[in-house]
Amino acid sequence: MSDVTVQIKGLDDLKRSLKQFPINVQKNILVASIRAEASHIAKVAKSKVPKKSGNLKRAIKVKKRRTKNKSYIKFSIGLTIGNSAKHDGFYGHIVEFGSSKMSAQPFMRPAYEQSKDNAISSVTTKMKQRIDKEILKVSRA
Repeated sequence: MSDVTVQIKGLDDLKRSLKQFPINVQKNILVASIRAEASHIAKVAKSKVPKKSGNLKRAIKVKKRRTKNKSYIKFSIGLTIGNSAKHDGFYGHIVEFGSSKMSAQPFMRPAYEQSKDNAISSVTTKMKQRIDKEILKVSRA
C-alpha cells in the first residue's frame, strides 16, 4: 500500500478558528475530519469489490496509524490480513492487480482516484462542521 500525503494550504480562516481551541480539541477535530473522508474512500472501495463471498469487502478497514511526529495525522485504508483477522483479505492484491490466471479487477485504486479530487473539500467541510459543534459546546457551558 502506498502512502499519500496531503497538505492543505490557503485555509487561514479555518486555521485561526481551530487555534481558538485547546490542542486536544484541535486534534480531535482534525482526526474526526480525516477519518470521515478515509471512511468514505473505504466505502467507495467496498462498492467496487467484485463480490463472490463478500469476505474481501468486509476486510477493507480504516486504521489510524502512529507516527513519530505527533503533529502528523495518518490513516491507512487497507485489508485486514492474518490469522487473527475475522475477515482475511490476504488475496486482495491478486484481485487488485491480477495474476497469470486471472485479470485484474481493481477496487482500491479506482476508489482513491474517484475520491481524491473531492477529499480536501470534504475534509474542510467536516472541519467547519466540527468547529461549529465545538463552539456550541463552549457556549452552552
